[in-house]
Amino acid sequence: MKHSKYITALAILASTMLLWNCADDDKLPIDFKDLEVSGGAYAEEVSPPDGSGAFNKLDASTFSYTKIYNLVSPAGGDDITQLDYYISFTGVNKEVSEVLYTSLSTSDFTQGEEYPQATVLLDGGQVLSTLGLVVEDLEGGDTFDFRIAVTNPNGTFSVDQVSANFDNQSSDFNFTSLVVCELPEVPAGDWIVEMEDSYGDGWQTVDNGGPGITITLNTGQVFEVGLCSPYEPSDYDCTNELSSGTAVVTIPDGILTADWYFPGDTYSEITFRIFAPSGNLVGSGGGTTEGAIPLNLCNEL
Repeated sequence: MKHSKYITALAILASTMLLWNCADDDKLPIDFKDLEVSGGAYAEEVSPPDGSGAFNKLDASTFSYTKIYNLVSPAGGDDITQLDYYISFTGVNKEVSEVLYTSLSTSDFTQGEEYPQATVLLDGGQVLSTLGLVVEDLEGGDTFDFRIAVTNPNGTFSVDQVSANFDNQSSDFNFTSLVVCELPEVPAGDWIVEMEDSYGDGWQTVDNGGPGITITLNTGQVFEVGLCSPYEPSDYDCTNELSSGTAVVTIPDGILTADWYFPGDTYSEITFRIFAPSGNLVGSGGGTTEGAIPLNLCNEL
């Protein structure tokens, strides 16, 4: 956001309100509409999942990871009786409507530090069999879409009950896994990253400035790209443009893995697109959520 002496007072007020909101959110997941009034229930993801969220078409077994959720309600979560995981598929060749992937009940829950917890294992083979799919049905860029529903005596609660004011937290209730192809070696050559900022003041990511996109090779070499912020100096070789710019990442021959990571967009102004040396668009993103950037390399085979 632009900084000016004329908005200093407003910025201080906004910061105060943000701190108050964050503190309140820590005490109670207020992103559920009228949670206390309705006696509703909420599933809060404890930490980033253990494993890869992308579905590798070349090896379905690599889609195997665990998600852990706190089960929250005004009754401390003790009245929650069930957590259901649904899955659907949207693809070039096929589409499958939502079906139940797994259902956990009270006997499956464990006790966390503050709330009961539910642990869900996502397995590539089970995902395919649940949807009646085989690997040959998949194409790069297809998506598996997951949705959670939580039940207590007052009803079943899911993403529809997430307040629009807290929609960045809706990922606790639904998320998407992209079908990709993870190749034995990373395509060598010049990778092009097209970057934009809708406000026109460069990138502000972590800590109101922070790092850009990082690319970490299996050799330990790290690249970093982003638009420079005018509000503070950058500690990497950013692209000196405010609204849009391009960066080149040259990956040498013989690289086995390249992990692309986006730290999150403080003001939800950032978008980017990633092109492989072939010229194919293989990745894109932006938004407030930090995490690995899945690349679809199926057209690079």
